[in-house]
Amino acid sequence: LGVAQQLATATQMYCKDKGYSVTVSVLNRDGVDILLARGDGTTGATVEVAREKAYAAAGFQSPTSAMEERAKTTNPGIIAIDRFAVLPGGLPIKAGGELIGGIGVSGAPSGTIDEQCANAGIAAIASSLSNTNTNNSTNINNNSSGINSD
Repeated sequence: LGVAQQLATATQMYCKDKGYSVTVSVLNRDGVDILLARGDGTTGATVEVAREKAYAAAGFQSPTSAMEERAKTTNPGIIAIDRFAVLPGGLPIKAGGELIGGIGVSGAPSGTIDEQCANAGIAAIASSLSNTNTNNSTNINNNSSGINSD
């Protein structure tokens, strides 16, 4: 939870510095909510869109912007998957090369900006992710600190 909070805060601060209020959803690798942070002034629609972007990113272990391109060209059926939003702004979260969750951002004027905000958030917690023990029960996947004590 602590790392998810840092991620959401860094993501929202980056967007705020650009002049945008956004909603951030952070899910574990199974697509279960860890944290939802709705920015001041964001619409209610941003809540589900952010969550669905995070769910798709974790489920496919791929940025949702790449899935949007696949839907346009090779796999249009991808848009019919329940709870998946294949709009830019969703990114997988990895530690040590292993998927540990997904982040979804919604509320900026474009999905490209949503994705930039998500990337900035992940960059801000990169050192915490490198210290995450993905085999330990006390990590981001079960709402704990996500940081090893040693």
